[in-house]
Amino acid sequence: MVLVFLASSSLRRVCLLVTLAGCLGPARVLAAPSPAPRVAIFVGLPGDAERSERYLATVATMRDALIRHARIPAGDITVLFGEGKPSPYRECSAGTIARELDSLRHKSRDRRPVWIFVLGHANTAKDRVFLNVKGKDMEIREFAGRLSRLPHYTPQVVVMTTAASGNCLASLAATNRCVLVATQPG
Repeated sequence: MVLVFLASSSLRRVCLLVTLAGCLGPARVLAAPSPAPRVAIFVGLPGDAERSERYLATVATMRDALIRHARIPAGDITVLFGEGKPSPYRECSAGTIARELDSLRHKSRDRRPVWIFVLGHANTAKDRVFLNVKGKDMEIREFAGRLSRLPHYTPQVVVMTTAASGNCLASLAATNRCVLVATQPG
């Protein structure tokens, strides 16, 4: 399933996408005692100090909503954050994203859903999309390849909020994966 969602402000867009992801998850996720999904929030390079503060506030809002409304245990939410304003999270680089996705691959054998949110900046060069992360940018096909290593039976929700997210659809589309993007392709 692929959804394209457009909203005027990035915070409103992220909050609405979190809500959509919660609604799109299997009904058993929100019903006790079924296990909640594991969540990874990847925030690439935020830009200047003002944007860094806004991304930190957005992550705090998302975590709070996921914990309070979707009943996801805080220990099941991982956040990686790009450089900039000091943050309580591990750095977001191609290497840390790869390690986190590998960790999710091993953990997801229990069939718990996996929700992945990608925030921050991205750019398009010819037909390629790059996630702007600390160090070398991560090409979306590398990201998609890491996602494809999750067991095929693991329900997945991938929410891309970057400006280039619409161009990620073809690479991210897969069986048992719902992909939400913030922009149209092109």
